[in-house]
Formats: sequence, C-alpha cells, structure tokens
Amino acid sequence: MKGLRHHRFTVQLRCTRWLTSSTLRDPPPSWKNDAVSTTYPWFEGAALTPRPAGFAVALAPAAERRYWGSKMHPAFANIRFGPFASAYHAAAMTPELKEALGAFLEKELLPQVEQPFESTSGTLVAAYDAERYCGPNSAVRDIYKFEFAFHRSSGDDTIKVDLVFHAQARAFSARRNKPLYLWTPARRDRYEAEGRQLQHLCGCIARHEGVAAVCPLCSAVLRVHDSPSLFDVSCPSRCFKYNYHRDPANGQFLHGHFFRKEPGDV
Repeated sequence: MKGLRHHRFTVQLRCTRWLTSSTLRDPPPSWKNDAVSTTYPWFEGAALTPRPAGFAVALAPAAERRYWGSKMHPAFANIRFGPFASAYHAAAMTPELKEALGAFLEKELLPQVEQPFESTSGTLVAAYDAERYCGPNSAVRDIYKFEFAFHRSSGDDTIKVDLVFHAQARAFSARRNKPLYLWTPARRDRYEAEGRQLQHLCGCIARHEGVAAVCPLCSAVLRVHDSPSLFDVSCPSRCFKYNYHRDPANGQFLHGHFFRKEPGDV
C-alpha cells in the first residue's frame, strides 16, 4: 500500500480469459494469465481476501471507479452509468440498482455468450433524461437505454435494448418484456444469410419462376400481391415483408422496402 493517497480503491484483476456462463459464475481454482483485466467493485481499501492463483491485482484510485459498493458479475464491471442531465437519474444510480442490473444481465444475457471473450464494455443512460420527465407520476423516468459488448478479435457480441427499472421490486426487465437477444457473430451471419435467402425467393416469385411461395423460416404460405404497379410478398407470421412499387410500363421496380422481424419481436 506504499505511496497510496486515497482510502478507496477499485481492484483490477488479470485472469486467464473470459469463459461463458457457468465458468464465469464459478471460476476454476487456477487461471493462466492472459492479461485480460476487469474491475471488481466491492473493494474499498479493505484487506485483500484470498484469490485464485494466476490473478494479478493492481489498485486504482476511487475517482476511476465505475460503481461502488455493488455486487456485480466481473463481466459487467466496465459498464458506465450516465452521464445524466437530471438530478433524479444521478441519484438513482445506487448500489441496489447496479446489483439489480447485474443480476438481470447474469441471468438473461450471460448464458447467451457462445465463445470466450477478451474484454467488455457497456453504457446505461436514461431514455428520457430531463427533469420534466422525472415527476412522481412519470411513466418513463425509469426507462434506460442499455448497450453492451463482449469483445474478441474474431468478432464482438453486442446488444442494444431498452430496460426498465422497477424501484419497489429492485429489479430490471426489458421494455415491453422483449427478450434480450445477444447478437453473436454466428447469429448475425445466420440472420444476414436468411435475409439473402428471402430476397432471392421474392425475386424468383416476381420473375414467375414457379417456386413455392412458402416462408423458409416458418413454412407458412406467403401472401403475394403481383400487379403491374405493385409487388408485395409477406409472411402471415410476420417473418418479413417485401414491398416494391413498379413502373407499369416496363415492370421495373422503382422503390420499396424489405422488412425483417428481429429475434425477440412479437
């Protein structure tokens, strides 16, 4: 502790690697040092407790801490809260709120990680960050925008979602109860490949190539409107909608849109 000027510190840990799910919750007794760092928020200058072999500990001044006194999973240690324009939201960032966020993410998000990762980053900001939205009867003051990423050289896992904090229950949920969906590289590639498949199918239908008008995602019979001025293909299960206006003179597509339902949409 020689040379330290502050009484409060965060703990920087270097560990083997980030693993998924159960390993993150219950780390093995010995991890190799791959120079991956995170911050544990619960250390306030107290004596260091025994730790697994392979951890290298460094102390940072309290001014650099991201949250204090809360118990969050180390994968979420780099979440930044704010900045906030309203006094309500600045005061709302209590250890209880941060613990609730950590518990929610550990349950709903962490199990979706498919590959080891090297570091993490994230932000939580108010969706309606002004005093006029923060009255006692406000329906929107506890809505937050959350962004998070698990970083690795082969491609990041990312999520961007609105969350709601329920103060009385001290719990978070996704806005409109939409399930959290982590965009892993594999999921992103699969989603883009499905999009290309759908657009190819719609092109075949437009050219009257005799293909079956069946959704490749859910096997529902597609709704097709094919007229000189409009071409529209949609899935009754709302998997997608392909809608383009045509030039009646030559049948060329002029403008339109291709919508996809994202995972978790209802």
